Parts: sequence; structure tokens; C-alpha cells
Amino acid sequence: MRVLVTGALGWTAKAIIEALVAEQYQVSGLDLPSATSHANTELFAHIHRGTISDYKFVLEATKDMDAIVHLAVATGGGYDTPQIPFDVNVRGTANIFQSAIQNNIQRVVLMSSAPFHVNHNGKIDAINDRLQGQSSDFMYDMTKCLQEDIARYYAQTLGTKVVTLRAGHIVDGRTNLDPKGRALETITYGRGAWICRYDLARAVVLALSHPVENYDAFHIIGAKAAKSHFDLERTETTFGFIPETKFEQYPPNKKGEA
Repeated sequence: MRVLVTGALGWTAKAIIEALVAEQYQVSGLDLPSATSHANTELFAHIHRGTISDYKFVLEATKDMDAIVHLAVATGGGYDTPQIPFDVNVRGTANIFQSAIQNNIQRVVLMSSAPFHVNHNGKIDAINDRLQGQSSDFMYDMTKCLQEDIARYYAQTLGTKVVTLRAGHIVDGRTNLDPKGRALETITYGRGAWICRYDLARAVVLALSHPVENYDAFHIIGAKAAKSHFDLERTETTFGFIPETKFEQYPPNKKGEA
């Protein structure tokens, strides 16, 4: 199967690219011209350099693909105004799904976010509970919510098979470091909802073959503490995903860590 991965040169994508290649997928990547590669570029069949907000570029990059793994998201600054997050997160996602329709690509795996910083009564349902953020992350949370809405619309209206993965806060459970190279023992943010990037990579591989009629969504979180907040039992029983790294040595102990 030929798979296009967006945001393919990033820190999170590195583990995903390695897992896909190990499973004999032929992987092409899409990322910004300025992106520094964390991944081994020799693993790619082709790397497309451009912006995901350019529809013609995305349409050409998705040609001859069998599936898309959509990781690309606006990073760094720019969330103080709508322009960058809407160009990248919203318009870029619409470009991916419309290109999938035009190029007869039947499966898209969308990387979304688990709302681990939001208070919620009962367990959060990955399919039926919409992403709701807080004021400090309002623009990010809103545009991620719109990504899911776009995915669901294409799936239910035009027949694209979509699996959305709502990932917790992504860290490296093998090296015990976060994306910035900081030791996990010094990090409190999202501690009760961490996911190892290598476990997340296994979830992406599962999502590419998961039987789905039109749209399905799962929380992908490793931290054992998250079971009280998210519908992780369904992730295990329906999706067949059980994380290898559960971060039990890093229990949350303050408000906001879970």
C-alpha cells in the first residue's frame, strides 16, 4: 500500500514512518520546504516540499496514493490570530480530504488530540463528545475540532473511510524525554495523558487496516491514569490497541496534569 504522510519530517512522524516501512508500506512524505527532518529520509519513496494550504500542491502530492496519514498541524507561534491555524489546520485538512476524493483515495487516518486539559463529567467518548478547549488553547482546540468535523463530513457524505486518533500528549517512553529533549521526570504538563510516540506509531498502523464503514475515532493514550477520563476500554476492545508504555512511574499529582 502506498501511503502519504503529512508533517512527515517531524518528531512525532519519525516513529510512524519507521513503523510503516517495517510493515512494508511504501511511504511518501509531505512537509514544508523549511522543515528540518527528524526522520530518516532514505525511508521515503518521495518527499513533497510545499504547504498543505495549497490545494494544487496537495492534489499532486496525493496522486497515486492508496491512503493518507494526516499529521500536519500548525506549530510554534501564530495561534494568537486565526490566519495560520485556519490556513494549516482547517484549510489544509479540507485540501487533504478533497484531494482524497479527487484521487480516489478511500482511507484517511487523521491525527487529532485528546482533550486531557478539560474538566468533564464522566468518561470522554471519542466519537460523540466534541473537542472543547480552554481559553489558553482556544484557537488550537477549535481548529482541531473543525478538523474532526471535516473528516466526519467527508466520511458520512462522500464515503471516505476515516479513522481519527485522538492522541494524548506525545512523549518518548523509550528515552523518557519529551519532544524538546527534556527529562519526563521534570515535566508535569499532560502527565496523566501521555502517549509514547512509538505506541502511537503502532496505532497508526492499526488504523490503516481497521474495518470502518465510514467514520470511527479512538483515544490513544498510554498513561494508566487516563482510564478514568477517557473511553480507553473501547480503544482496547474495538480497535485492538493496548499501549506498551503506561508511565506508571509518572503519576499525576496536580490539577491540570490529567
